[in-house]
Amino acid sequence: MRTGRTRNRSVAGLIGMILVLAVCGVSYSLPGYLTQFTAQYGTAGTALSTCLVCHAGYPARSPSISTLNPYANDFLNAGYDFVAIEGLDSDGDGYTNIAEIAARTFPGDPASFPAPAPPPPPAADTTPPTVTAFTIPATAAALTISITTFTATDNVGVTGYLLTETATAPLATAAGWSATAPASYTFASAGAKTLYAWAKDAAGNVSAGVSATATVTASSDTTRPVVTAFVVPTTSTSLTVAITTFTASDNVAVTGYLVTETATAPAATAAGWSATAPASYTFASAGAKTLYAWAKDAAGNVSASVSASVNVTATTPNSTYPGILSRNSATGETAVWYMNGTSITGSAYINTIPSPWQIEGVGDFNGDGKPDILWRQTQSGDVAAWYMNGVTVTSGVSLSGNSDPNWQIRGIMVTGTTIGSGTGSVAGSGSGTGSGSGTTGGGSRHVRD
Repeated sequence: MRTGRTRNRSVAGLIGMILVLAVCGVSYSLPGYLTQFTAQYGTAGTALSTCLVCHAGYPARSPSISTLNPYANDFLNAGYDFVAIEGLDSDGDGYTNIAEIAARTFPGDPASFPAPAPPPPPAADTTPPTVTAFTIPATAAALTISITTFTATDNVGVTGYLLTETATAPLATAAGWSATAPASYTFASAGAKTLYAWAKDAAGNVSAGVSATATVTASSDTTRPVVTAFVVPTTSTSLTVAITTFTASDNVAVTGYLVTETATAPAATAAGWSATAPASYTFASAGAKTLYAWAKDAAGNVSASVSASVNVTATTPNSTYPGILSRNSATGETAVWYMNGTSITGSAYINTIPSPWQIEGVGDFNGDGKPDILWRQTQSGDVAAWYMNGVTVTSGVSLSGNSDPNWQIRGIMVTGTTIGSGTGSVAGSGSGTGSGSGTTGGGSRHVRD
């Protein structure tokens, strides 16, 4: 009986010794596997030259069998062959082990993975605008004819309008394009005339022409009126400036008076003409200003201008309404609604970027005075910016900083820190176990291993 007990104690002791030796053998062999890993992948001196490659919790917990991570378990199951498990995704974070090793992230830690590239800028715009409507009066008694309707649309935005007397499409760089549809056109002579309306976009695409015809029977009066005097005060503390003197003469009669801020002669059919000389003019903002006085007659002849300057020191009222940047959460389409107060005056499509990229804010990140779009990848935490020119993406840039998705963007600050040559900074706050900090100009990054 005693012999049986002695035998059992001996067997138990032997098993315990074997377990201790097994554990110690694995534990003490780890530096050798790390040396083998470092030599295989050239990771000496990187984050992957520590026991964290195979053990969780190091250095707070000493490496042992109980601390092996999924990568270490796959390594053991593959017969201690690193190459055999390169194609596996041991930690289930969507990246193969070899992809993580190449990016110097931990293949056994699902919270450590390569940062994806920012979304590329959209493809070049090759779609020309469309002139949707163009009409003029069928007859006109003056060489200057009014444009009844001229509208156009584009998949991004119409940037130019032009009228010609030829069916040959103009170049996007030709002279005469205007940012808004012209209100009139002046022919050089009377007769049966055909006008062609064109539209272009920022990419230089030009629409097909839409034509309209008119019969012009111009008056025999070709003598222009003359502005004989035009005087305004040299200074003003109000945006509304009194017109001291405005007189004009004509060989027949002056029928209209107009004051503008441009030296370009207005059409006789332009809005704003008055039968009597105006007594004042209201500016939209303060500053050094120049006014131009014009006169016209019944035949549609417009005078040469006479100018006068005034320094306005009044406070400018805020009359600018913002646009609304909107996004379709189902399709990823991004667009701008143009606003006038609470009224939507139009819209423009920007691009389609699928989830998980989301818009986090708008700011001038490259210092060109134009708003840019800040993006965040909600799964990885990566941040990118699109440099914008209106609704056109001119380029994209990936921002440095913490990509931990636990960090959330809370606002855009003007701090003097820059992206490239811009003036915006991104403020964030953290949650969870991650930690980090960053600025758009190249701040610091802390990654939880």
